[in-house]
Amino acid sequence: MRPDLRRVSRIGIDLATARLRAGQLDGASLAVEPVLILPIAKRTIELSKRLSVLRAEISKPRYQGSPLAEDLDERIEDFMRETIASEMESLTGGTG
Repeated sequence: MRPDLRRVSRIGIDLATARLRAGQLDGASLAVEPVLILPIAKRTIELSKRLSVLRAEISKPRYQGSPLAEDLDERIEDFMRETIASEMESLTGGTG
């Protein structure tokens, strides 16, 4: 991943986390959207780790029962699962 794309992705995740902490679920969703639509080849474990912090914020009681929060959580989970699977495949040479 290019350094500028990496930096922008980290900023998007950090902004989304800050917005969630401020109670701005809509703004958080918008901030993280560009990261969630990255092609699998551009995703990194580092981004998945940052997204896990965002998921922890989404799991807080204030967002329980929110359809937008549930959707965002599912999308982050998909991102993380696909990223890990891609990383494992690259480690095994695509034979797994």
